[in-house]
Amino acid sequence: MNNLVIAATLNDPTNKTHNREYNPSEIKIPNRDEWRIVLWHLNKDSLNQYSGEKFDCSWKVAKNLFIRVYSKELKLRMEIQENPHITFKQLITQLIRDDTKTRLIELLN
Repeated sequence: MNNLVIAATLNDPTNKTHNREYNPSEIKIPNRDEWRIVLWHLNKDSLNQYSGEKFDCSWKVAKNLFIRVYSKELKLRMEIQENPHITFKQLITQLIRDDTKTRLIELLN
């Protein structure tokens, strides 16, 4: 998650560090409680080797929620892609109070 936030901060045109000539000491990384999570992929690769044709299937299950199954490097991968648009602090609070994400991860295992 750190890389996503840092990349977003560096690519923000309003940030003083938005060009190639930035001074690394001027990079302002927001407090982690304010980090915004805009996309995550929960995934699981198959245990067996897959040697069939390459494919990619995805289904939009709900707003900001996709399920995708595809071939990848001799394996099959199933992943859930979600655009939660929440802060890191909200995520931690949600994980403590609700086991919904745990159940999603268990589905992939």
